Amino acid sequence: MKKIYCCIDCGDKISYPTAIYGKGKCKSCCKLGKNNPNWRNGQSKIPYRYTFNKFLKIKIRTRDNFQCQNPNCKVKEINQSRALDIHHIDYNKMNCKETNLITLCKICNIKANFNRDYWYAFYKSLIKEI
Repeated sequence: MKKIYCCIDCGDKISYPTAIYGKGKCKSCCKLGKNNPNWRNGQSKIPYRYTFNKFLKIKIRTRDNFQCQNPNCKVKEINQSRALDIHHIDYNKMNCKETNLITLCKICNIKANFNRDYWYAFYKSLIKEI
């Protein structure tokens, strides 16, 4: 007899206890997709503008001295196992103006996706200094 597992939050049936979505939770309780508080109507699926290419990214990283521009971080690309990220300050993938782009490490870039109004104002004022 096959054992039946249920979501630890809502009680709905799931395929097995660890489930694909999280430890013992169903898809809707794991806050994936539309259930996630950071959901922006599928914007992440929109491709970047063709001008957002490796040449532009290198230009921005060079301008920012290959260093995360978050003043509390300042990690250098040479100390990372990957290239630093180029963050769109206004969160608009189509706006690839140099004044809208800033170099961030992966951790700072992830943080910038929460509390977006704060980070928008913070990085907008920071880019004016650069």
